[in-house]
Amino acid sequence: MDKEDLTDCIKESKKGVYLDLRVSPGSLEDKIEGVNRWRDNLEVDVEERAEEGKANKALVKLLADSLKMSENKIKIVKGKRSKQKRVFISGIDEPGLISRVLEEKR
Repeated sequence: MDKEDLTDCIKESKKGVYLDLRVSPGSLEDKIEGVNRWRDNLEVDVEERAEEGKANKALVKLLADSLKMSENKIKIVKGKRSKQKRVFISGIDEPGLISRVLEEKR
């Protein structure tokens, strides 16, 4: 995964960034897989199943841990009942998000 791939998944706003994701619930471990270039999204695996919001909570926790930020800075704004999601991450810009994701993937 490189910087150019990630830029296609990110939309910057004045107060943060939107990140497009595809989440695979019920996976073997919680991890950021990489960028799917055809879908322009970041692929993420979570162990929790998609029941009663458990996978969404696991997604927010994984992103917060990976990006070294508070969970309350991350909100699912689209796709709460879908594998395709858009999250809003406040208090960070596109270069900051990219560097944190790439650092986590090393």
